[in-house]
Amino acid sequence: MKRFFQQWLHSLNYPDPVQQQQAQIMQGILLGSFMASTGALVVPFVAPVTSIQAIVIAIAIGAAIAVFLSALVLLRRNYFKLALFGSVFGLEFFLIVMLLGTGLADSGAIIFGLAVPMALASLLSGRKLMFVVMGVGLVGLIATALAEALVPQITGFAKPMDKNYGGIIGGYTAVALVLGLVLARYSKALSTALSTARTRQTELEQLQASLEQTVAERTATLQNTLAELKQRAAEQAQLLEANQQQAVVIRELGVPVIPLGGRRLVVPLVGQLDQARLNTIRERVITAVVQQRARQVLLDVTGVPLVDVHMAGELAAVIAATSLVGAETALVGINPDVAQGLVGSGIDVSRLPAFASLEQALNS
Repeated sequence: MKRFFQQWLHSLNYPDPVQQQQAQIMQGILLGSFMASTGALVVPFVAPVTSIQAIVIAIAIGAAIAVFLSALVLLRRNYFKLALFGSVFGLEFFLIVMLLGTGLADSGAIIFGLAVPMALASLLSGRKLMFVVMGVGLVGLIATALAEALVPQITGFAKPMDKNYGGIIGGYTAVALVLGLVLARYSKALSTALSTARTRQTELEQLQASLEQTVAERTATLQNTLAELKQRAAEQAQLLEANQQQAVVIRELGVPVIPLGGRRLVVPLVGQLDQARLNTIRERVITAVVQQRARQVLLDVTGVPLVDVHMAGELAAVIAATSLVGAETALVGINPDVAQGLVGSGIDVSRLPAFASLEQALNS
């Protein structure tokens, strides 16, 4: 039975976690108020009042019990606001009726009890409802005072015939228990909420620290990668420059210009002559002629396997260019294939100095 009751208590299902906590607090208050009111049903019949007064008080208490039960049913069906309004205003109406029945002079515990609905409204709803409940209670006090002054016959129907110390003490105890229950439940919920907030704050701080560490690590990795890329780019630039320098050296080595005595230059050519080498030959020969004031340039084509029409035209351009800067150019080491290529190109070979070997050219 106890286990079933505990399951029933925790079976509230509100989507909002805050409202879930408030609903649990209100459920405990309603159950406590219901049990206190049920126990208070015997008080009128043992108090120093007439039978009619006892019945009237019991009816008022029964009405309060019905209000608490109705509010509990609404709360269990997820009508939180309706349950709150019903319990707050129902309890305040019951207290105002009891205030009217006992009169202001003998209503110390009841006036103190008017703080209960205000506390409920303040803790479970907010200031707006609290001020409304406070206003309704003030109107009830003023109405009771006016009724006692103007229509005294409708007041005092539950006034004790003798000093009702038991009723005062019992009323104070009931009110104090309800308020204590409200504040205790709210304090527990607040403590739980604060503990949860602290836990989440700690988790957020840890997550933030982890994110900052991750960002720092990623930033350091990116900086290292960027530094490596810069270093590689610099190395590649150096390699490219070295390659360019090597290409220049190779081009120069591929077209050597050898100075001889008597202001002569020998240019030995070996291998296939493509357009790049032909351009280099023209540039190197003209530059060497100008710098060394050469009078004769010997183009040794012994190592050239074949001269086509295009190559023959380029060689003729070299010969013409050197003649413009004051040097005579002769071809050395012409083999049959090269000779046929020169003749087939259409160049006037009759005016082209040529030697069968370098030795013959040097002895000429």
